[in-house]
Amino acid sequence: MASSKRSKLLLGLLAITDLHRLSLQMQSQIATSTTIVQKPAMPNSKSKLVGGNMWGSIPALEGLAAIAFWVGVGSGAIALVAGAALTVTSDRIAALTKADADLRILDADTRSAEANARAEEAKAEVARVNERLHKAQEMRRLTKPQAEALTPLLKSPLFQTDPKPTLRVSSVADAESESFALEIQNFLASCGVNIYPTNGGMPNGHVQLIEHPTGLGLGVKSLDASPDNQPFTLFQHAANAVGLEMRAEPIPEMREREAVIYVMRKPVA
Repeated sequence: MASSKRSKLLLGLLAITDLHRLSLQMQSQIATSTTIVQKPAMPNSKSKLVGGNMWGSIPALEGLAAIAFWVGVGSGAIALVAGAALTVTSDRIAALTKADADLRILDADTRSAEANARAEEAKAEVARVNERLHKAQEMRRLTKPQAEALTPLLKSPLFQTDPKPTLRVSSVADAESESFALEIQNFLASCGVNIYPTNGGMPNGHVQLIEHPTGLGLGVKSLDASPDNQPFTLFQHAANAVGLEMRAEPIPEMREREAVIYVMRKPVA
């Protein structure tokens, strides 16, 4: 940009020099082309210029040439100032245009970043929803490690000494819940636990009115630390330890030495 300014200033100076040279050439040509004619010598007569107007007067022509020269100089100076002003104005316009373009680019980049952030948040939310749906569709199962961890307690004297305590299973009317309840009941029966009475060999049924936080509950007559409740308290702790989280709830109308595993609908993740 500085190089461009210097170039324009140099061109202005060259233009002034050319005008000066042209003015000198005009003066030279006028002086050469002017014809001086003298009348026949007369007593006390003086030489006069022929023409009778300014084009026949050398002083007049020289004055005109000087005027032309200074007009040229003035025009060149004006052109030089105008060129400099044009350069400054053009540079200022270019700077403002670039600043405006930079602001527009920055604004566009900001909006693009915000849109990308919102898109990523939407993708993450969709992924979480899909994960919850996938988990909700999965069938709950009693895993082999869980069964192996519970077997020693269920086969211990606490559950095998007559009269055996009763540990029944009940399920809501839901296909997934009924399948899981039946699997638990069959496991208890394989360990020799008293699971009766049943619903014709199937788990008993109950009604669920609100969503249960864990999907499993343990109903007992009371929550006191009596010997009759000891097998069920230990079973609850062991089940929680292997991921079968159960909340014990007192049901006074139940019999002594009786507990029920309530399989609720699978909670929404």
